[in-house]
Amino acid sequence: MGRGNGDGDHDPISEDNWIGPDGTESGPGVPEDWYLTYDGPAPVVEGIYDLNYAVDRGNGAIPIEFYIKKYGVPEGFGETDQEKQWSGGQAWWKGSDSGVGDADEAVPPTLDRDFSDDPISVVGFFALSLFTVPGTLLFGGAGVGIMIFSIMNPNHEDGGLVGFVCMGIPCVFAGLISFLIWWSGVIKERLRVQHSKDRLVFQASFFGLGFLSEKRRLSEAVYLGTDKDGDHAIIYGRSSEGVEWELDMSGAVTELAESENPYDPPYKKWAREIAKAIGIELRAK
Repeated sequence: MGRGNGDGDHDPISEDNWIGPDGTESGPGVPEDWYLTYDGPAPVVEGIYDLNYAVDRGNGAIPIEFYIKKYGVPEGFGETDQEKQWSGGQAWWKGSDSGVGDADEAVPPTLDRDFSDDPISVVGFFALSLFTVPGTLLFGGAGVGIMIFSIMNPNHEDGGLVGFVCMGIPCVFAGLISFLIWWSGVIKERLRVQHSKDRLVFQASFFGLGFLSEKRRLSEAVYLGTDKDGDHAIIYGRSSEGVEWELDMSGAVTELAESENPYDPPYKKWAREIAKAIGIELRAK
């Protein structure tokens, strides 16, 4: 890390930085993910704060999970629950409220995983569109037109409150239902679990092309909560600044489960798979 000068030394890229141990650029101006490109010896751990080790180089922090997986447990540490999660010291994601049976084994995840259902086929897309798009346009358009007419002609026998409520709203509602059927069929949700980059990436995609994306630090994830059926699944996390966040996985779990068995979707199975891939506790209500 850092830029070299004519003498072969490294100059920090920010005036607030300095050259730390083993020629590593250090200081507040170092990127948060500096450890991903660091190729020197194991940094010296000086303490623990939240989900990170405080180290003697870089920006002063490395996620505990990343450090232990790459360098092992540092000398003098390893007693906290967070450290034991990644050192294999305990079955950390099992418990009375985890929703995971005794037959499961606590194996910390080591590989990146991609959770997504196959995109709809071209034939399926046109068939679904032929079935739903006309209804969306006809019912939705008619409903909007009736509502506008009713507002502009309050004294007409087909207008006013009667036309608005009895005809306009039902037509709009029917058009909305048709649109939601089309949307759920062509839009797929995808979750990428990237331990190598300490990142969770949630995407909504159309024919495999992502158009909505949300990213979170994987090491900040705390647990995955579900309802009793497992189809309502949310990842709960907390940042190093103490800010809590949520990532709704209900759509992804539903798509994966229903593609496996549309008659008896195994929602809890896929919620458990996602929790295990991330390395967090599964809490079923």
